[in-house]
Amino acid sequence: MKILLTGFEAFGDVEENPTQVIVERFAKQADTIDYAELVCEIIPVEYELSGQRIRELIDRHQPDAVVMTGVAARRKKINIEFWARNVRTASIPDNSGVLLDNQPINPDEPIEHFLPATLPVFSLYSKLNNAGIPVERSNNAGGYICNNIFYSAVDYLMQGGRDDVLAGFVHIPTFDAIDKETMMQAYKVILQEVTQTKTTKHRQAHMYMSPAIEKQLNILLEKLPDNPVWCTLMDNDTYSVGHVGEKVDMSRQDSLGISFNNSNKMVASAFHGNRSRGEFSYAVVGSNNGSVTLLVWITEVHFLIINWRENASLGTVYMASKAFLQLLQPLRELLSELA
Repeated sequence: MKILLTGFEAFGDVEENPTQVIVERFAKQADTIDYAELVCEIIPVEYELSGQRIRELIDRHQPDAVVMTGVAARRKKINIEFWARNVRTASIPDNSGVLLDNQPINPDEPIEHFLPATLPVFSLYSKLNNAGIPVERSNNAGGYICNNIFYSAVDYLMQGGRDDVLAGFVHIPTFDAIDKETMMQAYKVILQEVTQTKTTKHRQAHMYMSPAIEKQLNILLEKLPDNPVWCTLMDNDTYSVGHVGEKVDMSRQDSLGISFNNSNKMVASAFHGNRSRGEFSYAVVGSNNGSVTLLVWITEVHFLIINWRENASLGTVYMASKAFLQLLQPLRELLSELA
């Protein structure tokens, strides 16, 4: 598998760009890496030139995946970016002196237009988290050059019909927050996980962590009784379409076990319905170690997992399940629209 790995040159107050340091280290090791054919490039911090450069590199090298990385000096963790925005806006100029405010990258699309990463962003998050590396997800890659090449690359691949090429962006903090050796390990985890991932079609990824879906999930959490702390939307292949709430441990997914585990530590029961009439296929209510979880199918291929951490009774969750028909309709309609 051929991976195009990019970093950026220094800019503004960033006298040493950590992505340049790391990518250049990988470039020196490229011949010894056995899990991928690695092409390493440093991108100029200029709006027009960076977009042009990433498109040229894609055409020249014909990679199977494009892993773009940039520094976010104010962040303290590695950020896996889920979405690119069609906007150029920043408080500082690029390295050519250009200062832009709310200008589109693709003039044929509105500024509000989003494009999804097609890298395996959920599994990247999980792998880094399991490795003990500080990581979080992000739906905002900013409006500067990082977002510029992220959107440019995904847009270029989509317009060219190259759905077999994975592409996405990772923001890293400075070496003050995460040291060089840990950062090298993080890049290795990311690159190895990308090589293990089956290609994801853009159409499939379109609803992945959609801001519209997250909004509906937030509304759902607010309306359910006894204040559930998080919910996640999955598909048949346990592919995370979206999740919201406090302290979501997306690396564990313990609650999935409630549909299969009926040990003495757990109470489980099921509801049945007719999906053709918009009812539940089934819902499972479980209690394990003080938490209560509800699982319910909402379409032919999607199901929700809602978790109450403490002080929620099984009876409360049973009652919550009965309210789902009305609460889930907007989410069903949105999933149908995005599919």
